[in-house]
Amino acid sequence: ADINGRNFYRDFLWILQHIFGSVEEILDVIHQYFDPYEAPEHFLPWLGSWSAMVLEEDWPIEKKRRLIRKAIELYRIRGTVKGLKLFISLFTGHEPDIKENQWPFRGWRVGATSEIGVDSVVLPPVNLAHTFIVEMPVSYKDVSPEAVIRIHEIIQMEKPANTQYYLRFATEGGGNDLSEFMAIGGGVIGG
Repeated sequence: ADINGRNFYRDFLWILQHIFGSVEEILDVIHQYFDPYEAPEHFLPWLGSWSAMVLEEDWPIEKKRRLIRKAIELYRIRGTVKGLKLFISLFTGHEPDIKENQWPFRGWRVGATSEIGVDSVVLPPVNLAHTFIVEMPVSYKDVSPEAVIRIHEIIQMEKPANTQYYLRFATEGGGNDLSEFMAIGGGVIGG
């Protein structure tokens, strides 16, 4: 001890104990960080990233924990119709209808005025063995643009690499028009 009664070594060791004591406390419960049902909420996105599971911020905590827990099982059905339906329904709340080996249009479609680039569509040849249509049970008007982008991202991540897809939304009047395509100069997407 010094003249004032302080002990430098005791004070120094007290600081080290508090620094490393918090590390010891975390190490005592480290197993909880790897269990999605026990991990702290702020740790869940990082835990989900281990299995490439993307979590939406607005989801309830129970849903996030359940998805992380089931992530490896979900990847067993990745690239299948069942898996694609499941992933889209998890993120959107709506289960789509998926039609394999179908494509909505043939190579040429000429409109009433027959003006190329105005009401006509030229499509590249499509091998029907590698195509599918995803039909959402909701109208395009009922879905936000962000949700449409998210659906496309999900399909791109979950579909087999050699396939092409077409995303279609439920229509109120039926009919087979070109409203799903972007009209050059018109700027309208979806219908």
